[in-house]
Amino acid sequence: MNIQHSTFAARRVEPLAIVAIWAAAIAFANPRGNFPIDDDWDFALAAWRFAETGHFHFTAFTAVSLRAQVLWGALWTRLFGESFDVLRASTLVLAAATLVIVHRMLLRADVPRFGRVVATLALGFHPIFLWSSCTFMTEVPFVFASAVALACFVRAFDEERLVWLIAGCAAALVACFVRQTGITLLAAPLVLALMQRRKRHTVVIGGTIALFGIIFLLKPGWLTGSMAEFAVHFRMWTESTFRLPEQIAVFDHYATFNAQNCALFFLPLAAPLAIVFARTWRRSDLAIAGVLTVILFVRVQSLLSDGIAMPYFVSPYCCDIFAGNIFADFGLGPLALAGSYPFRLAYAARLVITYASVLLAASLIWAVLRRAARTNTSLLALGSALFGSLALFGSGLYVDRYSFDSAWPLVIALPLMLPWQSRAVRCMSVVALAVIAIFSTLAVGEYFSWNRARWTAINDLRARGVAITSINAGAEPFYLYELSKGDQRMRRIHQFGVGDRPYTVAFEPLAGKRVIARYPYQGWFGLHKGEVFVLAALRALSAASPR
Repeated sequence: MNIQHSTFAARRVEPLAIVAIWAAAIAFANPRGNFPIDDDWDFALAAWRFAETGHFHFTAFTAVSLRAQVLWGALWTRLFGESFDVLRASTLVLAAATLVIVHRMLLRADVPRFGRVVATLALGFHPIFLWSSCTFMTEVPFVFASAVALACFVRAFDEERLVWLIAGCAAALVACFVRQTGITLLAAPLVLALMQRRKRHTVVIGGTIALFGIIFLLKPGWLTGSMAEFAVHFRMWTESTFRLPEQIAVFDHYATFNAQNCALFFLPLAAPLAIVFARTWRRSDLAIAGVLTVILFVRVQSLLSDGIAMPYFVSPYCCDIFAGNIFADFGLGPLALAGSYPFRLAYAARLVITYASVLLAASLIWAVLRRAARTNTSLLALGSALFGSLALFGSGLYVDRYSFDSAWPLVIALPLMLPWQSRAVRCMSVVALAVIAIFSTLAVGEYFSWNRARWTAINDLRARGVAITSINAGAEPFYLYELSKGDQRMRRIHQFGVGDRPYTVAFEPLAGKRVIARYPYQGWFGLHKGEVFVLAALRALSAASPR
C-alpha cells in the first residue's frame, strides 16, 4: 500500500506540484503585453499568416525551419485570436509539458525524490528557459520536441521496443522543423546503437537521418524559411581567411561560452559538484580539473583584458560575442532601447560572476568525464548535449540562449552524478535553486515591466498621429512594422540602428533631445524603479506630442 501510494505521488503529485510552483512564478512575473519579444515578431507573423491562409509565408529573415512551431501557433491563433499574448500562452503550455517529461525521465532513472524535484525545478527556473517560456521564440518548442525524443529513445533502448524508437525518431524530425539542429538528436542514439550492436535500432535511426538528407537535397527550402538568411549564419565557412587556426579559435571560444553558461544557468546542479569534488578527488582528478580551469581561464582572461566580463553583452560586435544576449546586466532580455539601462551590475560583480563561471564550468566538465553514469539514460543525455553543442560550431555567431537548446539534457545527466543522500549536497542545491529562481522570476518580471512602458509610449505617440517610421523605439518595433517588409539590403543598412528620428524612446535622456513624456516602471519588489523616456528632436516639437 505504501509503495502504491509512493508511486502515485511520484507520478502524479510531484509533477503537478512542480508545475504549480513554476506557474506561480510565471504569474508573479506577469509576462503580459501584446508586443513582440526579441525575434518572435518573425515567428508570430508566420503563424498568423498560416492561420489566415493555410500556407507558409515567411519573412526574408527566417533562418530556422520553424514549420512545426508555425502549425502550433496557428492552431492557438484560430482558437483564441491573433495576439502575442496568445502565442506566449502556447509556449507556456509546451514549457509545462517539458517539465513533466523531464520529471518522468528522472523518475525512470531512479533519481531520488529530492534530486528529481530539484533537477526539474532547476530546468523550470533556468534563466533562459523561464524567459523563453514567456515568448514565441523557438527555444521552448525545440526543447519540448527534444525532450519527447530523448524520453522515447531511453525507453527504446531500455525496453527493446521498436515503437518507442520510431516515436523518438518522429519527435526528432518534428524538432528539425522547429530548428534544423534537431538532426543532432539522432546522433547519440545512433552511436549508442552501433556501440551496443543493435541492428534494428541502427537501421531505423540511420533511415531517419537518410530521410533528413533526402529532404535537404531535394527540398532544402523546407528546412528554412529563407535560404538567404540561413546562409548568413554559415557565411564564415565560405571565407578564404577562415582557415584551421581560425576554426580552432572559434571552437575554443564557443566551447568556453557554452561551458560557462551551462554551469552558471544550471547552478542548482553545478554548484553541488564542488562539494563532490572536495570529498572524492584523487591526484588524477586534481590534474584534470586544473587543466580544465587553466584552459577556460586563458580564454576568459583574454576577454577581461578587453574589459569584457559576464554578462557577455557587446555592441558593436566583438570577440565572437553577439550583441543580443539574454543575460544582460541586472536582468534578462535584450536591452533594445537607446541609452544605458539604469540597473547595471558593477564591474566587480561581473568579475565575480565571470571567475565563478570558470570554476563551475571546470567542475561540470570534470564531473562529466569522471562521474558520468553508464546507463542508457545518462549516455543518451550526455551524447545529446555533446552533439548539440558541437552543432553550434557551424554557426557564425553565438548567443547565450544557444547554451539552453544545445545542452539542456544536462538536467538529466547531472542528477545521476550527485550523491543526493549527502546533506551538504542537498543544502547547496536548495540554496542555489533559491538564488536562480529569485533572479529568473524577478528579472523576467522587470523585463516585461519596462517593455509594457515602452509599448505604451509607442502606442501613445501613434495615437497622436506620429508615424511608426518617425519613432526610434528599439529593435522589435522596427522589425515588426518595417523590416518584416524589407530584405537583406535593408537590414545591412540598419545593422547598427535606424539612425536619428523625430521621436526616440530611451532608457535615459539623450543629448540634443527634449524629454516630452515619462513612463514609469518597476521591478524586484519595487527596489528597482525606473522610467522610459519619450524624447523629441527640436524639429519635432511642433508636431503632436504626448503630455
